[in-house]
Amino acid sequence: MDPTWSEVADQLAATEAKAPRGSFIIGDIGPTALDDPQATGTSLDKLAPNHPVMLRTWSRHAVILNRIGLAKLGVKEDEPDPLGGRFLRSADNGKLTGVAFEYAAFRLHQAVTALASESEALQQMRAFLSQAARFGITSVQDMSMPAGAERCVALLEKAPTPIRVRVMRMAGTSANGRDTREGRSLPRNPTPLITVSGTKWVLDGSPIESSAAMRKPYADNSKSSGWLNFNEKEMEAMLRESLKNDDQLLAHIVGDRTTAAFLTAMEATGGKTIWEKRRVRIEHGDGIMPDLVSRTKDLGVVVVQNPTHVTIRELLVKRYGQERTEQMSLFRSLLVRGWHSAGLRLRRTQQPVSQHHASFDLPWKAKRSADTGTGCDCLYADFGLRRICRKGQRQPCAG
Repeated sequence: MDPTWSEVADQLAATEAKAPRGSFIIGDIGPTALDDPQATGTSLDKLAPNHPVMLRTWSRHAVILNRIGLAKLGVKEDEPDPLGGRFLRSADNGKLTGVAFEYAAFRLHQAVTALASESEALQQMRAFLSQAARFGITSVQDMSMPAGAERCVALLEKAPTPIRVRVMRMAGTSANGRDTREGRSLPRNPTPLITVSGTKWVLDGSPIESSAAMRKPYADNSKSSGWLNFNEKEMEAMLRESLKNDDQLLAHIVGDRTTAAFLTAMEATGGKTIWEKRRVRIEHGDGIMPDLVSRTKDLGVVVVQNPTHVTIRELLVKRYGQERTEQMSLFRSLLVRGWHSAGLRLRRTQQPVSQHHASFDLPWKAKRSADTGTGCDCLYADFGLRRICRKGQRQPCAG
């Protein structure tokens, strides 16, 4: 989903004209619109002066809201940044621009989800579970942001779920730090089909928003190399909490700088002796560059990849450059070497929303490369069809 800002503006204006008064307008955008200098809350104020508006990147790592939207979600003009997140501010007066990244954006996703009534959320949960069962899916891993582990479990119990569901704690942060208590009061098995285990933290962003922390600047923005959501000491604290709670740690990590920092934190908290058998999980693993492979494997890290990351090669080349892109996302190589892998993960992106909202969709413009000699290193999966793309193979590559 990668509309231009002009396309977003046209669709938003049309939605504003027909949406019921007071309804929340929510739309999804991609990197092209987000990168546009016009992508600010001020622009949304002009395009939709009568409705709260939230535009979300499809990765959910960034959002843009107008003034009415910020007020609706309880965000003040002097709102402090939460740990691991940032609200962009005007250089002129220091006021919020309406753009938020990482844990600031996650907080807003949580606030929108909280607007949904219990009956609305239950209806949507049942619809999702029913659809999953029809597809033949027998188990789901639910990262409980933005609804929260407690609400997810309560909805699954009420539904009730006909399939196995693993609920992972994925708490938010505030200006005072991480919420380490969220979901801790829940039993491991609230019902025979529900398991509560694992804690996930998002350590950096994604290439969609140019927020993954890289060791070198982005190819299309030499002034930025992304950023770490948490420093190494905070990563060490997460690892120690994992040991204390005897709980699997799941870390969203995309950038190579974040990968290196996390490996250093693992080594500082016990290294191979402690972590080799504990199945610490890196989600995405794009930044496991060749020089980091042996360290990562020695520590027993499990790597999970999201299929969307093998469909955006054109964007990755734009963000990282050709040479660096070829060195990243070595998922096939890890499998060939007998790496611990939980495979490709299909993400459940649905979140409970209030009936008092309007949404708009824009055409998906993903392009799949037909280049047959790029030397890509990716795994393509499509409903059970698995194909490993290797150098020199004359077949389309999904990466």
